[in-house]
Amino acid sequence: MTQPAELMTENLEAAHRVGERLIRARRRLDDVLPLGSESSVDQLDEDTMAWIDAYLKRWENLQDMLEGQVVRGLVILEGETERIQTRRDRAHFLEKLELVDAAEQWFDAGELRNQLVHSYPLSNPKQIQRVNAATEACDFLIETFNRLLTHVKDNNLVPVSVNLLITTND
Repeated sequence: MTQPAELMTENLEAAHRVGERLIRARRRLDDVLPLGSESSVDQLDEDTMAWIDAYLKRWENLQDMLEGQVVRGLVILEGETERIQTRRDRAHFLEKLELVDAAEQWFDAGELRNQLVHSYPLSNPKQIQRVNAATEACDFLIETFNRLLTHVKDNNLVPVSVNLLITTND
């Protein structure tokens, strides 16, 4: 049976890989995102649309991995499984540990992920709105990963070989 610490290490490493791919996709779309309200996704070339689809999928995956595996693993490693049961509990837990500035921000990211996963809007304004919402929340998602990673390393909760996600071209 895999121990919680081993799972946390694996989950942080997997989330890091997805985060790197998310950053790469966002860089490919620097000239396009955010989409203007007058934009039409139907007018974008096929290559750009494929990158937008990849970007949204990677955004969904990173948020899901953080919520579903990394944060849940942190709850276990911190010995809080009895008190923290729901998504809202986990959001407040992250805020208490100062891993997010506001619980509501984390909760909203989860809601956006659910919208992205469960429906692909047919109307152009809704598509633009969701793409732009993911773009607006991208830095928050990456920053949250970095804060989680730093917390785990600083508190010696598990051995982790990955480094912070870097969003600049440095």
